Amino acid sequence: MLGYPGGMADGQAAEGGPGRLDGDLGWMLGVVFRSYVKASDHVLRDLPGGPRGYQILTAADGEPPQNQGAMAGELGIDRTVLTYLIDDLERLNLVTRRPDPADRRSRLVVATDQDRATRRLAALEGKRECGHAHPRPLRAPNVTGHAE
Repeated sequence: MLGYPGGMADGQAAEGGPGRLDGDLGWMLGVVFRSYVKASDHVLRDLPGGPRGYQILTAADGEPPQNQGAMAGELGIDRTVLTYLIDDLERLNLVTRRPDPADRRSRLVVATDQDRATRRLAALEGKRECGHAHPRPLRAPNVTGHAE
């Protein structure tokens, strides 16, 4: 088993509980990740597709606008799933499809003003949620691996 001096592999978890793990970067990253997922799931609960829907909204606000194929490739979402998610977001007036001037067969997915306002509100709520996700602040380790 791979380990490093003072890391979880040396039995920190067994000796004294989570307080002993404060200086373990792997443990801290796990805590931050789980807190982020929990908070983002809560904030995006009403958005079609949840976090994936938010990814689509963010991509739709980019320049230059992308068609669905390019967006699917960039986000790693299956094209057929993406079509349904965009349909749901379009019904809520968060995105719109418009013809691609360079290719009449292609449609560009573009953010609406309502989308931009929705994402700003989600970001504010997300910051509020993340601020309360962990009961005590984590101390970042310095380059030597010891907590500062």
